[in-house]
Amino acid sequence: MKQILLYGIFFFSGMSSLIAEITWNRMLVLIIGNTVMATSFLLVAFMGGLAFGSYWGSRHFSHLPRSSKASGTSSLLPYCILELCIGIYVVSSPVFFHPVSNLFSNIAPLISNSTALYIARFSVAFGCLFFPAFMMGATFPAIVAGSALKDSQNRVSRTGYLYAINTLGAAAGCLGSGYLLLPKIGVQLTLVVAFFINIIAATGAFVLHILQKKEKKNLKTGYQQSEMTESDQRLAISNQQSESSSFLHLVCIATFIIGFIALAYEVLLTRLVILFFGNQLIVFTLVLTAFLLGTGISAFIGTIIHRYIKNTSLLFGVIIIAVGVFIVVPPFLFISLSTSEKTWLILNRAFLVGLIMLVPIFFIGGLLPLAIRIFENQGPGVRGQGPEGKLENGQTSLSRPPIAYTAGKLYALNTFGGMLGAGITNYFLVPIIGTQGTLTFFSIICLAIGLAVFISPLFPLKKGKTRGVFLRLSFAIITVFALSAFVITLPHKLGELYTSKLARVSGGDIEPDLKLHHEGRVATITIIDFPWLGFRDMFLNGVEEASTRFSHVQLFKLLGLLPVLVHESDSPKEALMIAFGAGIAAGAALDSNQVSSLDVVDLNPDIKKINDLFKEVNGDVFQDSRFNFISEDGRNYLLMNPRKYSVIMSDSTHPRAYDSWILYTKEFYEEIKDHLL
Repeated sequence: MKQILLYGIFFFSGMSSLIAEITWNRMLVLIIGNTVMATSFLLVAFMGGLAFGSYWGSRHFSHLPRSSKASGTSSLLPYCILELCIGIYVVSSPVFFHPVSNLFSNIAPLISNSTALYIARFSVAFGCLFFPAFMMGATFPAIVAGSALKDSQNRVSRTGYLYAINTLGAAAGCLGSGYLLLPKIGVQLTLVVAFFINIIAATGAFVLHILQKKEKKNLKTGYQQSEMTESDQRLAISNQQSESSSFLHLVCIATFIIGFIALAYEVLLTRLVILFFGNQLIVFTLVLTAFLLGTGISAFIGTIIHRYIKNTSLLFGVIIIAVGVFIVVPPFLFISLSTSEKTWLILNRAFLVGLIMLVPIFFIGGLLPLAIRIFENQGPGVRGQGPEGKLENGQTSLSRPPIAYTAGKLYALNTFGGMLGAGITNYFLVPIIGTQGTLTFFSIICLAIGLAVFISPLFPLKKGKTRGVFLRLSFAIITVFALSAFVITLPHKLGELYTSKLARVSGGDIEPDLKLHHEGRVATITIIDFPWLGFRDMFLNGVEEASTRFSHVQLFKLLGLLPVLVHESDSPKEALMIAFGAGIAAGAALDSNQVSSLDVVDLNPDIKKINDLFKEVNGDVFQDSRFNFISEDGRNYLLMNPRKYSVIMSDSTHPRAYDSWILYTKEFYEEIKDHLL
């Protein structure tokens, strides 16, 4: 009963954390913008808080005395306090975010330097998210320390189950907030729901703490290290003889890299799902839910299997290699699914997308619990920690650092890697080598690291030596660079299949001519000529945005002409346009001779590439001296810029799209009203 209560507590903790995170992100993009850089700041602040919180908790809670000298049981009181503090912050966050929003709105217009503006945005993200994320990260070592068992096998298994169940709770929170809570009851009430879930977790932890105190067990109270049973000591001594601490260093490095690749892979999956199935906001919920669900199930099943595997080091290497093999598969399955005309596939597309994503994630999710078990199995002697004594048979006695220290440290490494992976993938990797190249590069890294772990028995070293890490990593790095040479020679099959899919969508031209396929930081731009059909088409993230069809051109010209022609003044006007598209509306507004200047604000910094291929219908607006392009989120630009305009136009965008939904909010139109002359 107590075990069910313990797991239930941490399930609710994960659920509340994801509900809060998704809601906070929805609130903060309204303040600092919906650009790639701004959303990266939010991610870095939150993931950084998780990492530092876990690391701090691993050091702090592993040295706390147990709750009762009489019982020797561990204390869940610190965990209870953390959950209570998180809940209070969650429910009061709108009150805190409001003055932060006002402060940023007042300061941002005074900042002319882009670097200073980036710092201001990061400060907002850090100030709002780091502290609650820090507490959330600390809950993992806190609950591990508070529920630690004496037996090594059960101790490690419980840690794995806690990690798995917390992740499954996070998946439930993600699904509930994205599909139910936010659409139905809004931001404020969603945070209230998250608060009550935190209170349930805190109350459950306190009840369990009281039950622990009532237990009467004749166990010694530990302060800095947990004692090992005699069987554990013999196992540790045996393992110590077979491996050196250098292997554990390699496991730490692999844990960091897997964290990096896991979150980067989530970013890439989001881009791919948007590319083939549309750019609706709900796509993020689908991808994140599938990612968390796969991680949780994998960790749960893996924890069960790991108990019966003796050579966990070998298994660790094999799983990393499997990640490298399967990580490149989903994109091609997405293409097959998106182009299928079978009714049952179309009706179950969301389910099948999630199922496809689960395959590589299933391998990734089990690696952190396995790394924790490797550390526990190798024994503390290889780490040089703890006092040594003698067993009755004369063997050396060892004491290990508490599992909360090991689990918290590895969780922090994994999370820190994830923070970097999610933060730089869209901004650096995809624009440089593309989605296919990035996936291939990740595959090569996994294969190299997995192989380095796999062959580690070939480099047995004495305790305390680090040459093994150097040799294995050198081998891995050489392998990475050798195989990376093949990345640039790979045929871009993914791009070819994608182009053929778009051709079918646009009417089935038998000879489509690809003019541009550019994977940028914000969007994937694809421009195709259809000579048989007689028009040029532009797609952003797989969604048709504009074309040279007569009906499209006339529609967008009206969009640019009507606002300036119906304006009460006949004199030239200063105008602002939100979103560029193919520039047809902007060109029409300038051709009206009713505009003295036109500022166009668009998230996508690569629209010059689009303009150059639509000159015939947009008048080559980039060459017009009255035209000024600003790469920024439309609402955030209004928030930061005090300038007023005679006319403000919004180009045709999708209300449910992930990058333009904020242009259909009450706050956006209030900003527009404030900026009209």
